Amino acid sequence: MAEEKVNKGVALVMEKFADAVVSQREFHGQEWVTVKASAVHDIAKALRDEAGFDLLEDLTAADYLDRPEVEGRFRVVYHFLAVSRAELLRLKALVPDDTVEVPTLSDLYPGADWMEREVYDMFGIRFTDHPDLRRMLMPEDWEGHPCRRDYDVRGPIPIEDPMREGDFERKVAADPS
Repeated sequence: MAEEKVNKGVALVMEKFADAVVSQREFHGQEWVTVKASAVHDIAKALRDEAGFDLLEDLTAADYLDRPEVEGRFRVVYHFLAVSRAELLRLKALVPDDTVEVPTLSDLYPGADWMEREVYDMFGIRFTDHPDLRRMLMPEDWEGHPCRRDYDVRGPIPIEDPMREGDFERKVAADPS
């Protein structure tokens, strides 16, 4: 009989941060833990320092606006990797509806800097204590956050392309065939 592999990250979070755990699930061999956003920084520090998760591989978010059965609207999703043992931990932070913010991890994992800026830009989730939280994909004066499920995608898109106007003035065909 095969021995069941224990994810050190899941074990650490479940044991040391039990008060912060909202849920723990597994699907097709992939485990994840959902935690309170307020505990994310302490959990990430323990994962790095005590469990060897030396890489924040990815950071993104999800908007559950259209899923009333799910508690809370947003999740920030972190993928931590312990490179030496090729172990992945997916950690989800339940973002509070009243503040829509999560502590930054950029002081622990420098690669989090731009990933957090992207999530802020697209979802409007603020990362407290981030050293430079500003838009990076959309123009600074852009209104709204395009990955939110309530973002109006039918409105006019205020993007100007000066090259297109010049093409039409010179009567350059859009399709050369």
